[in-house]
Amino acid sequence: MSDEYFKKILDLVKQERNLDLSQYRDKLLQRRVMTRVRATKRDDFEHYHAHLKVHQEEIDSLMDALTINVTEFFRDPHVFDVIEKRVLPDLMQRKKRLNSDYIRVWSCACSSGEEAYSILMLLSEHLGPRFSKYRVKIFGTDIDSGALSTAKTGVYEHSSMIKLSEEKRALIEKYAYDMGNKKYWFREELPSYMNFKFHDVTADVPLEVMDIVFCRNLFIYFDRVLQSQVLQRLHGAAYEVIRNHLEDEGVFDELLQGVCSRQVQQQIARGQYAEVIAPIAELLRRDSRFQELLARADQSIGVDEAATIAMSIGEILGRS
Repeated sequence: MSDEYFKKILDLVKQERNLDLSQYRDKLLQRRVMTRVRATKRDDFEHYHAHLKVHQEEIDSLMDALTINVTEFFRDPHVFDVIEKRVLPDLMQRKKRLNSDYIRVWSCACSSGEEAYSILMLLSEHLGPRFSKYRVKIFGTDIDSGALSTAKTGVYEHSSMIKLSEEKRALIEKYAYDMGNKKYWFREELPSYMNFKFHDVTADVPLEVMDIVFCRNLFIYFDRVLQSQVLQRLHGAAYEVIRNHLEDEGVFDELLQGVCSRQVQQQIARGQYAEVIAPIAELLRRDSRFQELLARADQSIGVDEAATIAMSIGEILGRS
């Protein structure tokens, strides 16, 4: 593969869509671009770059490939269990102390909105009749305009709920209408609490005065420098709240135990060792227990060693 023409493709994306991918992970982007190289039956990046310059409509397909997010309702049930049992009760205690009726949550890199709606449903269930007494706003942002269009409609395929437990499927059916054509539509009052819009967290001014920021689909894309920069940007929005949960109350340990034990084997099997370590590394660097492991992860490692590192992280958390 030609690095020269790969970079020219990224330059073309920046020129046509004003999206700077220079600090995103090259290997991840190369895999995404290669899906379009094969789909258009080009031989390599050089020929695909020439194809892009002639066929402007292919830019849209390339953008779809580059911005694919893994998203579904209540993705990673163990994570939402922690949100339900630990994060939301703590948030409401904080609101009580501050005598505040504002609740502002940001789902960053929200894709088509499933995470944002999941958060809203959990919050509504947690508050019950008190929900109407709060001024709730869930912000969902992404760089994929097509995914945001889906989020704004609030209409989802039945197939997006196949993996859900009976309990969570019943919860969605409580808040959404079955349209009878294998689709659900979230009833009108729910979207009124949502605000979906285009936002590039690497370049745009962060949203402000947030209680909680969710960025679970985000950091696998960035190199370490950009991860650090984005974390600093989020700090001004609501990172203090997240950091308190992660470091002071042990919630991050709980989340990580679940991630390491449930997801790492699948990701390693697919060769996605960078995705296993990258999203958690920047926060773990503060903890001396993980410094040696992360130093190894910063090197050029193979799949077997990545699996060992990820499992070692899980073992340390299990002893916490």
